Amino acid sequence: MDYIAILEKEPNSLWGVYFPDLPGCVTAGTTADQATRRALDALRLYVETAGPNEILPAPRSLDALLGDPDVAKALAAGAIAFRVPVLAASGKPERVNISVDSGVLRAVDEAARSSGLTRSAFLVAAAEAKIADMV
Repeated sequence: MDYIAILEKEPNSLWGVYFPDLPGCVTAGTTADQATRRALDALRLYVETAGPNEILPAPRSLDALLGDPDVAKALAAGAIAFRVPVLAASGKPERVNISVDSGVLRAVDEAARSSGLTRSAFLVAAAEAKIADMV
């Protein structure tokens, strides 16, 4: 699941990111790249700290958000809309079976050992880093 984020900058301010569907879910950075990278963490924190009885609003599509006057105004003023995936931990591990080239697997195991991680923790961290780079 992805939420649409809005990146904008006012004169003499930081780059800001907010999520129209998630009131209060905001972040900022000194550069546009930093602000967009921080959006992933802001969304994760927002989802992970939601109350047990709190139901998060369903993410609207970009087309639906274009009908929101506040979003349309921000975009007309030069803001940028982008998708941010929800990477919140569920707290429930799930076993998976994957196929990996044996040479690559040896390199993964070596890198995991040198990082002080298990193979699973290393692969999850690598996947999260790759997803974050895509934002």
